[in-house]
Amino acid sequence: MTDEAPLGIEIADFIPSGRNSSDSSAARLLCVGRLSEEKGQALLLESIAALIAEGLRLQLHFVGDGPDWRWLENHASQLGIASSVVFEGWIDEAKLLALYSNTDIFVLSSLAEGIPMVLIEAMALEKPCVAPRIAGIPELIDHGVDGLLFSVADVEDLSRQIRNLLQSTKLREQIGKLAREKVVREYDMTRNCERFAMTIEQQLASQRPEFEK
Repeated sequence: MTDEAPLGIEIADFIPSGRNSSDSSAARLLCVGRLSEEKGQALLLESIAALIAEGLRLQLHFVGDGPDWRWLENHASQLGIASSVVFEGWIDEAKLLALYSNTDIFVLSSLAEGIPMVLIEAMALEKPCVAPRIAGIPELIDHGVDGLLFSVADVEDLSRQIRNLLQSTKLREQIGKLAREKVVREYDMTRNCERFAMTIEQQLASQRPEFEK
């Protein structure tokens, strides 16, 4: 991490609650974001279809609204996985946290991103994340340590990373734990705001004329 203050979240608002698996034996995946072409949800649907074809039991939840909603619903139907995909639309924070509590893997399939806040939030909740190797995401996720990265727009690689997590409860738990540790260490908004304020004070002090010091 650099000396600059990074993005952050209020850590106290994101407390891990574990996975309540009593309602379904299928692994639950969550993707949060605007439903639009640049977010790559079509690629994620294709990945899910491939994994289901292998015999894996999955349920994917999309949270968000956007111009591609109906198209994505049709695409899921064409792929034969409509019963395994739920479009939640935009939901309030309480419902989103409830969805997180029943999530096994958080996935972003975007073709373009910075450092998404939803990714930081998922990591804070100890959810193992799969995300594209683009822009600022590799700064947030150390591949194989506190998350898994895939080559952008590569459905096969995306499927591989999701499969790796699905096949190992131990790996999911280990990555989730280390993900939260990183967010607490580097993306705590309160701590980073204090650091930023100190940096500004130091810069101002260094610019004062000698007689004012």
